Amino acid sequence: AEYMGDSSRDNGFRKTVLRVPMAASVLEVIKDAFTDEEAVRIDLDFDSPRKTLVKDVEMPLFETYESICGQVTLIVSPERSVTYRTIKIILIGYIEFADSRTISLVRGEKVLDSDGVLESGYTEIPFDLGEIRGVVPDTLAGGLRRDTSTSSQEEHLVRTQSLESGTHIPCETYTGNLYSVRYEIHVVVQRPFINYDVVETFPLNIQHPIAPPEDSSSLLVSIKDFGPDGHITFHTNSSDFALTDIVKGTVNYRGLVSGVKQVNVDLMKREEATGFEDYFSASEVNKPDAHVGRFIVFNDPENPLTGDGSFVVELPLEKVYMTPTVNLRLSRKQSFRVRWFLRLLSLDTRGRSVSTTTEIRLWRGTRLPFFVDE
Repeated sequence: AEYMGDSSRDNGFRKTVLRVPMAASVLEVIKDAFTDEEAVRIDLDFDSPRKTLVKDVEMPLFETYESICGQVTLIVSPERSVTYRTIKIILIGYIEFADSRTISLVRGEKVLDSDGVLESGYTEIPFDLGEIRGVVPDTLAGGLRRDTSTSSQEEHLVRTQSLESGTHIPCETYTGNLYSVRYEIHVVVQRPFINYDVVETFPLNIQHPIAPPEDSSSLLVSIKDFGPDGHITFHTNSSDFALTDIVKGTVNYRGLVSGVKQVNVDLMKREEATGFEDYFSASEVNKPDAHVGRFIVFNDPENPLTGDGSFVVELPLEKVYMTPTVNLRLSRKQSFRVRWFLRLLSLDTRGRSVSTTTEIRLWRGTRLPFFVDE
């Protein structure tokens, strides 16, 4: 018999002929016929009151060194009961490509309850996954296993871990053009025998603030294409910036013969993927740097810059949407990078545009007290 789901017609059944070549097919027929996937609904409330938008999706925001905790609510239909083998919560981190293929980064799970029955109504279970710990990508060594679940021929390393003592993440949430880094909470009600497991997915936004880098050097960008001695320079005391910094620098110009009517400081982003040739076309990988933001530090066509001089500029980085520099190494042959560049561009009175570019590093400043992993 094949279940029709309409009790008004022959008591919901009709006679039919089924050819079943294997026992597994019989199980599938029974499974499809008698499993009620709507018997349990899952809701999840995080203790974090902060929300953010990532690709127009609202999700809770967590920073490293905060605990992911809250409450799972299981809602069973009236006059029903659901037997379960385990109720568990899983934290999953993965890299997602433009064609929706994924590669695992982090997976950890914690069992909330085992071998029981959910009665009709609401069942509330608190959970605490412990602290999120940031990991320097180049130190990903012990505790790694090879994961061959992806379709890529190149094996990669994935961190497997228990959630009892917190979770180590190699990279914060990131949304890009070539790839994105995602984190999700999966709540799973694992049911016995042939019943479908009930799974609900909840996205997270995880940010990784760090202490200021100690090895930062001064930044000097120079354009020298203004005659024999003419040049324009932009100078700051550091080449590492927090995303919310106000960059204070000095623009110096010397020996300008033809007047310069506009000077801009541009912010450029470059995404790099090594060892994933099967995932990207040559045109995707070799795209020019993305122009993310522009600061017009001088614009006066009526009184252009000539001769020698200098002026101070301030660049409020928080006005531009940017993400930290990323150097994520999955294996000896596979890595992802997000690099940032500062471009100094000038436009003279003859309409000629000249520019030069240098690399900078961006990091997320800490909002909470900073602690160092031992």
